[in-house]
Amino acid sequence: MIKRKNAWCAVPRCTKNFNLEERYFFRFPKEHERWLQWVQACGRLDLESKGPEYAYQNCRLCHLHFNEKWYKINKMRARLHPDAIPTRFFAYRNKVLATQKKNNLTADSLGLVKMDYTIEQRMFIIEQYFKNNESLAAAVRKFHTKYGRNSVLTSSTVKRLIEKFRETGSVGDAKHTGRPKTSRSNVNIEAVRESVGDNPGTSIRRRAQELQISRSSLQRILTKNLCLYLFSEKT
Repeated sequence: MIKRKNAWCAVPRCTKNFNLEERYFFRFPKEHERWLQWVQACGRLDLESKGPEYAYQNCRLCHLHFNEKWYKINKMRARLHPDAIPTRFFAYRNKVLATQKKNNLTADSLGLVKMDYTIEQRMFIIEQYFKNNESLAAAVRKFHTKYGRNSVLTSSTVKRLIEKFRETGSVGDAKHTGRPKTSRSNVNIEAVRESVGDNPGTSIRRRAQELQISRSSLQRILTKNLCLYLFSEKT
């Protein structure tokens, strides 16, 4: 447990909306099953690709997301029950998840889902998935080992790629007409979501520089894809 004013909760916008003087932060669990339950519960699916150790070292959840029966607070510290699972969230999270689900279903139904990976990378993902007993997590780990941690890949992306391969026998993108949306690709959206979760106070200008995308594209991703308010510029 960590108690401090300048800490950030891993739930997007939680710290900004509830800027409390007294807030207790708990580390993500190292045990794989419970770690995955925390990740899925708080909507931070981008953490799936990083693993329990990364979440344990770098991410925290504040006490607001746990039922009071799961922790005890005395004068200086709070203790969390070993089996505690975060269950308390806010309308914002439900809105984001609903928007993501709607966007994914719409894109999938039209055959417009385009994953920004090379053919070589997609074939590698499929190969590792089947080599490792059809394990999504193993395919993600192998991908990061080969292409580096900065290469964004989640279990949901692997699952979508495998489903496409089984249905079509191909790893290429479906051909379609219409204006391409490269600036708001799945990769950029995941990168922005991860960046906001890790450093929610970063300005638009600095975040755009760090992610190497335009400010206008970043603003559209924040508002239209992640349903976040724009951050004010900081000098």
